[in-house]
Amino acid sequence: ATTPVPLPAQSTDDTGTPWRDALAGLPPAERRHRVMDLVRLRTATVLGHSDPAAIEPHRGFTALGFDSLASVRLRTALAETTGLTLPSSVVFDHPDPAALTDYLVTRLDGAHAPARP
Repeated sequence: ATTPVPLPAQSTDDTGTPWRDALAGLPPAERRHRVMDLVRLRTATVLGHSDPAAIEPHRGFTALGFDSLASVRLRTALAETTGLTLPSSVVFDHPDPAALTDYLVTRLDGAHAPARP
């Protein structure tokens, strides 16, 4: 098992390096792991849980207790940390932490958000 790495509360780490730049040099599996840690941490915080381990990656946000306000709070927290501009519907478009992680990894790797029909 890997040792959990503390995640920054803001968009830079303690050396002032932007969070997304700190991910850039990591292998893909480690980058995804760190993004999943971030999603679980921010989800736990929004829901008032003290332990991000309580957030199951494949359990839907609705089943976790999300409403539209919680969705906006999660989107805002993730946008602040990652530096990405995220649509207000990001939690509804990616209905569980695993799907949201995959989306964020794709965006962090430089892909543009798909155009909405």
